[in-house]
Amino acid sequence: MKLQRRSDGDAVPGPAGPGGRRRWFPYLDAFRPAAGGAELSSREVVEVLEPYILEARRDRIRRAVDNRSYAVCLVVEGLSDFGNVSAAFRSADALGVQSVHKRYRDNRHVSMGAEKWLDIEIWDSPAECFSALKKRGYRIATTSLGTDSVCVYDMDWSQPTAIVVGNELSWNPHAPCCL
Repeated sequence: MKLQRRSDGDAVPGPAGPGGRRRWFPYLDAFRPAAGGAELSSREVVEVLEPYILEARRDRIRRAVDNRSYAVCLVVEGLSDFGNVSAAFRSADALGVQSVHKRYRDNRHVSMGAEKWLDIEIWDSPAECFSALKKRGYRIATTSLGTDSVCVYDMDWSQPTAIVVGNELSWNPHAPCCL
């Protein structure tokens, strides 16, 4: 049983975050059992399962959920070394970033420990990815060592932000699709 995912057509922002801004949340509050049957809300699922879960386990689940966020997402664009993709996924997982976006499907070398806990969206092109993220209310921030760069400590993190990391060999953070 899994939460139903919001389609891009229903890209309705989630609850208001800090400063009253609306935030994107990719799931509907609806579970549908794999074998069909009635749709259940998350509250109904919790009420059914809670008596079977030890208190310590419930606390651990609550802490994990409380430390996850869709306010910042990671976009992995054109990394040629799958070890770097895996490292980016592990870093996102460790920092509580729930949403990761990438362009290609080859997951052979990506750490399944991190990948199974992240929401990974796969896109055909960077432009398609950035367009969808902008519709969801994210601003696009690229990694760059240029002279016009903004220090990570000086950024306004109250605004939903997609952090783009690019190709180790030929990354261009000023490409039209990134702006």
